[in-house]
Amino acid sequence: MNDLETIDIDADTKIFIFSIEKNSFMVDNSIIPMEQIKKIKKFKNTKDRTKRLLARTFLFNYCKKNYILEDFTFAYTNNQRPRFKGTHKIDFSISYSKDMVAIAISTMGIVGLDIEYMDDSIVSKSVALEFMNGAEFSTFVNIKKEHIINYFYEKWTAKESFLKASGDGLRVNPKTVTNSLGKTIYFQDYVINIFRLLPS
Repeated sequence: MNDLETIDIDADTKIFIFSIEKNSFMVDNSIIPMEQIKKIKKFKNTKDRTKRLLARTFLFNYCKKNYILEDFTFAYTNNQRPRFKGTHKIDFSISYSKDMVAIAISTMGIVGLDIEYMDDSIVSKSVALEFMNGAEFSTFVNIKKEHIINYFYEKWTAKESFLKASGDGLRVNPKTVTNSLGKTIYFQDYVINIFRLLPS
């Protein structure tokens, strides 16, 4: 991938970030199971299709090269969270924002990842009320102005990454998620959060 950024969380977990626009020509349908391609082609927006195909192209090629994985068929948990059908030793999470794709790959536990472009135009009390609980919102309205945007996106991505790891997604009210165990990373104009559910 062009301009590929790699972030090592630890020996077992990495995050990869790359541009959709700069790498769209690298989509390789030959490595993607036909069932997945059919689902992706149902998206009407070209960019929505491209980013999903591109993410899978990278993920599958990386796992093939580094983990000798050959079967990229997905199995789904009860919460419809995708995993590789042939192995539970490799977990992944994919997130998109604006022109960026972010992919977390881990061989230890279950990962959830969220990347968000820090657009200050949507940072508002009304939006914050949709996902922050009372204590978080109180901090939001009283925090120093220069910290508002960071706080807003740190909370947003932390909740998203937790819900993606758990597989709960939209089924759980984000206000009930008080996770603070994820790792927040700033990258250019984006904020990223990764959360891992480690095996007990």
